[in-house]
Amino acid sequence: MSTANKGISGMPGPRSNKAPMFNGETTELLNFFELFEDWASSCSLMDEQKCKTIVRYMDSLTKHFWVTLTGYKSKDYTVFKKSILAKYPQVNCGLHYML
Repeated sequence: MSTANKGISGMPGPRSNKAPMFNGETTELLNFFELFEDWASSCSLMDEQKCKTIVRYMDSLTKHFWVTLTGYKSKDYTVFKKSILAKYPQVNCGLHYML
């Protein structure tokens, strides 16, 4: 991840092969958040920018759903993320660990 560009312009485009992408699979949600938050951190995004940008990395149906959730309009990323995770209660069911 390059940190040369700060802000939203430093984030990869939605169609970039470097872009974090949520494919709708609940088991991939935590990985998506991790990748997105790594990018957002490297670009020094503020909460408002994170809320605006995260919905670029998914299909339009999921985007239309997510923007209705608590935290999006107020641009409170922490609340928004909690609202998203609450809508995917089985998110932890897909985690498997191997030694």
